[in-house]
Amino acid sequence: MFRWAKIARSAYYKYFDPQRQSSQRDERDKRIEAKIIEIAQSNNSLFGTEK
Repeated sequence: MFRWAKIARSAYYKYFDPQRQSSQRDERDKRIEAKIIEIAQSNNSLFGTEK
């Protein structure tokens, strides 16, 4: 079907199943955001070296 339509397989799945790709990315982004917040709170929101 991909050859018939002359489209890339990834484009087909991105178009017909966008929820699958975005939900995986959203879950990963939420985990990363939670980890960043955890690190910031454990360091009293201080970043870098002290002066």
